[in-house]
Order: sequence, then structure tokens, then C-alpha cells
Amino acid sequence: MTGFAGCHVDFFLSGHLHTTYVGHSATRYKVAGYSALIIQAGTATSTRRRGEANAYNIIRSARPRVSVECVAWNPDLGEFAISTIERFCHGPDGWAAEPRAGTITNELQEGPTNTIAAT
Repeated sequence: MTGFAGCHVDFFLSGHLHTTYVGHSATRYKVAGYSALIIQAGTATSTRRRGEANAYNIIRSARPRVSVECVAWNPDLGEFAISTIERFCHGPDGWAAEPRAGTITNELQEGPTNTIAAT
């Protein structure tokens, strides 16, 4: 992690395990002044779902804020729909979770963003 901190790595993206996870590296790795986001997508199309609905992530970035939307299959609607939104803010110690509010902040909706779909 110290090497990643020196390179200013912000995100670790993965998806091979077929389970959804969003968090930050400081939960497990203690590196002063550094915390990266760990974003793992579920599986959008596989039958190996590990007890979760088929899902993918949409990452919206408007530094210093990032939101990660988990979009999961909703059988009642017969379509994919946002199931959770996690928000993070970058500060002096790296990325930290913001309080949950249920909708994307206006800053992310209205400002210039970079969007990544991770499946």
C-alpha cells in the first residue's frame, strides 16, 4: 500500500469474485495520509451470483467527491435499477465515506464528471 500511496492510486477496481463491495483501503491498511477506494463489481450477466442479484457499478467522479451506484437486477420491475449509492470525499487522509443520503449530490449531478461503468 505504501507503493500505491507514493503513486497516488485513487481506485482499485475488480469484479472477478462475483460479489459487490465498496469501501476504502484505510479499513484494513494503515498508511498515514492515504486511503484508496476499493470498488468491486458484482456480475451483470453470469449465473454465478454468490447469492446476490446480477449487478454492475456506475462510478461518478467530480473530485474531491465520488459516488458509486450499484445497479442491480430488480425482478419486480423486470429491469436493472439503482440498489445502493455509496459516496466518498477526498481529504488530507485520502478517501473517506460520506454520510448516506439516498440521492446523488447536486455537485455530482450538475458539475463536470467522469463516469465509469464497471461490470
